[in-house]
Amino acid sequence: MRCVVEGNEDVESLRGGTIDLDVGADPLSSSDVCSEILYRERHVGLVAKSSPLARSDCAGG
Repeated sequence: MRCVVEGNEDVESLRGGTIDLDVGADPLSSSDVCSEILYRERHVGLVAKSSPLARSDCAGG
C-alpha cells in the first residue's frame, strides 16, 4: 500500500496508481473512483459546570 502525507492526495493520484487509498472527510462523486462511508463521528462539547456556558438543563448536569 502506498501512503502520502495528509493533504497531498488527489483524485489523479488514485487514478494513476500513485496512491491506493485516500481516507478523507469528503466523498468524491466520480464514476471512476469508488467511495464508501467508513464511520460516522459524534462530536460533543464539554465545559466545566462552573462555566457560564453550562446550563442546568444540560445532560448530566
